[in-house]
Amino acid sequence: MAMGHMINPLILVKNLESINVDFQ
Repeated sequence: MAMGHMINPLILVKNLESINVDFQ
């Protein structure tokens, strides 16, 4: 369970980064 809580935020950050790149 602990790993899931650590990985989920990382996935959200990567999604935000990919969205920012798409807008640039």
